[in-house]
Amino acid sequence: MKTINYTGKNVTISFLPYGDIKEILAEPILINQYIGTEIDGSINNLYLRVYQDDSFKTYPLLGKNSTSTCEFYESKVCWSGQIDDIFYQVTFRLSEHDNWFFTIDLMGTDKQVDVIYGQDLGLAAKSIVLTNEAYNSQYIDHSVYQTETGYTVCSRQNMEQEAGCFPMVQQGSLTKTIGFVTDGYQFFGREYREDGRLQIEKESNLPNVVYQYEMAYIGLQSTKLSLSEDSQSVIFYGSYITNHPEAVTDPIKTERELMQDFEHVMLSSAGTTQTLSRPGSTHIELLSGRELTDSEIETLFPKRKLEEIKAGKLLSFFDAQDYHIVLKAKEILMERSHGHIILSGEEETIDRPVLASTVYMNGLFNAQIVYGNTTMNKFISNSRNPLNCLKKSGQRLYIKRHNEWQLLGMPSAFKMGFNFATWYYQLSDDLISVTSYTTPNSRMLKFTVTSHNKVHYDWVTTFDVVMNDIEHTDSVKMMKNGPLISFEPTEQAASYNKYPGLRYDIKLKTPFYLVSMEDFFGVTDTDNLIGLGFTETDTVELTINGTLSAEPFEEDHVSLSEASQSYDTYIANLSNHFHLEHINQAKVDKVNSLVKWYTHNMLVHYLSPHGLEQYGGAAWGTRDVCQGPVEYFFAMEKPEVVRSILLTLYAHQFEDDGNWPQWFMFDRYEEIKAAESHGDIIVWPLKVISDYLHMTKDYSVLEELLPYANRQTGKQSAEKESLLEHIEKQISYLTSHFLPGTYLSSYGDGDWDDTLQPADQTLKKNMASSWTVALTYQTLRNFSQIMVDYAQDISQRMNEIAQGIKHDFHQYMIQDGVISGFILDNGNQTYEAIVHPNDQRTGINYRLLPMTRSMIAELISPEEVVKHYDLIQTHLTFPDATRLMDQPAHYAGGVSRNFKRAEQAANLGREVGLAYIHAHIRYVEAMAKIGKTEETWSNLEKINPIGLTELIEHASLRQANAYFSSSDGAFNTRYDAQNQFNQLKTGEIEVKGGWRIYSSGPGIYLHQLISQVLGIREDYESMIFDPVLPSELDGLLLTYQLGKRKLNIRYHLTNTVHKLLINGKLVETKHNSNQYRQAGLVVSKEQFNQWTKEGENEIEIFIGEM
Repeated sequence: MKTINYTGKNVTISFLPYGDIKEILAEPILINQYIGTEIDGSINNLYLRVYQDDSFKTYPLLGKNSTSTCEFYESKVCWSGQIDDIFYQVTFRLSEHDNWFFTIDLMGTDKQVDVIYGQDLGLAAKSIVLTNEAYNSQYIDHSVYQTETGYTVCSRQNMEQEAGCFPMVQQGSLTKTIGFVTDGYQFFGREYREDGRLQIEKESNLPNVVYQYEMAYIGLQSTKLSLSEDSQSVIFYGSYITNHPEAVTDPIKTERELMQDFEHVMLSSAGTTQTLSRPGSTHIELLSGRELTDSEIETLFPKRKLEEIKAGKLLSFFDAQDYHIVLKAKEILMERSHGHIILSGEEETIDRPVLASTVYMNGLFNAQIVYGNTTMNKFISNSRNPLNCLKKSGQRLYIKRHNEWQLLGMPSAFKMGFNFATWYYQLSDDLISVTSYTTPNSRMLKFTVTSHNKVHYDWVTTFDVVMNDIEHTDSVKMMKNGPLISFEPTEQAASYNKYPGLRYDIKLKTPFYLVSMEDFFGVTDTDNLIGLGFTETDTVELTINGTLSAEPFEEDHVSLSEASQSYDTYIANLSNHFHLEHINQAKVDKVNSLVKWYTHNMLVHYLSPHGLEQYGGAAWGTRDVCQGPVEYFFAMEKPEVVRSILLTLYAHQFEDDGNWPQWFMFDRYEEIKAAESHGDIIVWPLKVISDYLHMTKDYSVLEELLPYANRQTGKQSAEKESLLEHIEKQISYLTSHFLPGTYLSSYGDGDWDDTLQPADQTLKKNMASSWTVALTYQTLRNFSQIMVDYAQDISQRMNEIAQGIKHDFHQYMIQDGVISGFILDNGNQTYEAIVHPNDQRTGINYRLLPMTRSMIAELISPEEVVKHYDLIQTHLTFPDATRLMDQPAHYAGGVSRNFKRAEQAANLGREVGLAYIHAHIRYVEAMAKIGKTEETWSNLEKINPIGLTELIEHASLRQANAYFSSSDGAFNTRYDAQNQFNQLKTGEIEVKGGWRIYSSGPGIYLHQLISQVLGIREDYESMIFDPVLPSELDGLLLTYQLGKRKLNIRYHLTNTVHKLLINGKLVETKHNSNQYRQAGLVVSKEQFNQWTKEGENEIEIFIGEM
């Protein structure tokens, strides 16, 4: 991609041919966030707003989206033109002090104008920014100061970059400003997805509010100017500071020194010029569907349930197949655009990779199409911007109407099935539908376009081809053979040596031609954008195919109806045909639909690791896979799948010390893995083994021969040892990392809460997490119990360690009757409580995780349970979720004192906001353990995204078929959160949904629902019926398939006598073990199989008080 570059001391600013900024780089720091392209231009720009009476018009001044003529000189860039009888010239200069200036000179008569400046920010190593823009934005702290000329915005990167630096940018004006914004959501607005119009085109004033969110973007507004024949100027500046280790409290550079620098660069010689006039306008308008009428909704979607209505307006619903339909009215209100990930193949293990595509309601029909590795094996690019600002990405569709090309944007309705998505565009004279769907048996994706009124149009569909892990590389080889177009990676691609047979094909059923993207968009470089044109047709059909082994293309002729029906059956079979019935059917229908969608979400996390916001991934988190997928398959009585997972896990154990990486890629990119891990990671694989053996008593798994991972190369070793030998090495590591003289595991790089990694690296060995200790106790105790019949010596040794842990937990970790979050070994056998009422360091008093895990592990006494239950209710229970701690870590400009991310994140989201849904689900598990019937079902309901606002009135709208990983208080800044955190308890502050889908949460949720709350589980010798349900669900009927047995389980929840009837006959039972409550009914598998039969079975559970 051709660029014209200007360099200061450290900063280089690269321009594209028509004057858009491609990137602002201070190696290795990418100062802007989004790489500009000739297709999209750049999302940073200057805008002239011309006022007339009470209205105004907005005009971009820079680059391809403007009408400016651009001239490149040796030391400056100039854009000039005429708008509404106003003559303007914009001049860019970069000084040797890494200050850059935009001067806007304006001349006109009797015109009132202002100028808006907009600049996106990355402020991190380029690789970090491009890994996830939203995540990076959460760590950029914006502080705003009023100066003589108006507003100055300082933006500091709070995450330490290379060489220990914290880069910063200061932006402001040398002329008068009256407004600012700090996030792109303020600048572009949510409705931008629908109409393509900026918020600054609709609102005359910027809001002057610091908003710390996920699209770092600085906007500045000049004061109004009354133009005359004399030129008037507006001057904006940006200034890069390489390192600012402390919190920002004032602008770093004064206006005086900036003015001196500006005057100096004004004196520099301009040098020679290169003029490039922008060609004729290629601006393409968005085409959005109009809102559907009631009769049109009835025609398209006659069978509806779980309708979401706000202010009398229908927003979304589900249909009879539990497909989710969203109407345009809801999408406009959403901060997070509705998205979906569709998978090809119907797999239960990772042995056969799947093909995946991510789609978005806003007109992104396919993106991040990947076969196998979701990072390295990309065919087309992913969506990098939630507001649809970058329209080159993924696959797009253009239609020619009334002799004008238009880009299909927001539809009238968006329908999501488990393996497909359909966009409905209701126009004034036609209904157009677009569908992307995957096939069940092949690795194909079908794309169809239909005019329902049989109107013939010209169409162009574009693909932003990547064939690599990131865009903008020369890594694509394209071949055309009749209706088949194939794409292979070149040597520059990450996949080239790993998957030499990787290829993607597009097979066209509709006659087509290759479109010149240079002509279509009026550019000089299309950056691997491919266009396919179709002339005068009412349908478009094509197939996208993936192969990892250079197999020839072979069409899989399967219709949408056939593919979706097959995938529906796959989801139903995986979830054992789960179905609830109750007199209050709407209440349980939410759960019926959610079980199917959370099964889908779990499969994405397990088979194709990535999400909507977290589009990178491609790896298993060791802790994550040991929870979500493992617990799902345990709940669905599929231990054979768990067996395959644990064998993969142990094949990635480090050979040198027996520990695991925090995460690892499980395909041919196996050498890509984390070098270190948190202190709890060592425990999770052993917990999976223990739980698997308790369910199956399949001791043969311990004799499986498995390799290790070499820490230096990352590759698997040639030598193999038995799984039991792997476990011995694992236990050796675990016991060698206790705090000296104790049985308490050292903290290492952290525990489950990633935000609480210690800022002081010496604390790694001197701290211990009470949550990790409780988990370790539970795992070793259970492993000891199940190993009695296989290896008594191991069993006895594990029991001795477990008892040592229990003793030391009570001796050191419970102080004044309260479990501390952590303890710090200060030497001389003195242990300081951290996150505890006695804590003098953090000011945080209570931590949820160790309390709930201690209950789940049965590590504390019934009396201690009562006390900690009361503490949770008093300090950690909020209307929307149970929070990780009673207050967030202290924030002071993003500088870490005790913890890293908890004190660095400028945005109160994800774990930082403390309402992490994964932890709330574990709270439900603890409540089931101690028999709190009124806490289990209700707390699952409050995190079910379907109909959420009916239960949580201050909850924002959520995508109803996608797991949200956190419930985030809608505070603009961390300082607001610190001052007003209690308003979350009172419901005065709105709570928003966090990142979606890519989480172990969906699998854990369904495990708690089925195994703990509905209480259906088994071990190697027994069936267990142990429900913990509120009396309001008396009479609930669960239909559940176990093998060839269909069980209709009826719950009677108000009886004083506990009993079990199978097919009308009273069955002898005993009570399960639980020190906290009267546990459920246990029947031997022998008896169960004797009293049940293939086909339908009626089971009645009579159970009352716990």
